[in-house]
Amino acid sequence: TLTKAGTAYQQIQRWMAGNTLTSQCSGPAPPTMGVWTCNLQGANGWQAQAVWDMSQSCSDGVCTYSNYTFDPTYTQYVTVYGQVNQLNGSTVQIGYQPILLENENEP
Repeated sequence: TLTKAGTAYQQIQRWMAGNTLTSQCSGPAPPTMGVWTCNLQGANGWQAQAVWDMSQSCSDGVCTYSNYTFDPTYTQYVTVYGQVNQLNGSTVQIGYQPILLENENEP
């Protein structure tokens, strides 16, 4: 049985497998904490951005979040646990765990 950490690792690996990084992942140089992004491209026009905020934390089931303004190209996001959520407005909450913003269901 996979633990939640194992499930998160498996999901991130799935996001990357078979897709292309369109540029280097970017974020602040340690020890500075902040927002990191990785842009991906896949088959049939699929575009995505993995995004997380290293300045946020999770402890004892309580997580902190910041607001991230996303490109309107993206219509939904996927959590590291595989939950798909529709995007509304122009911002989404991000935390220590990455989410994957995407323009459509992955091919």
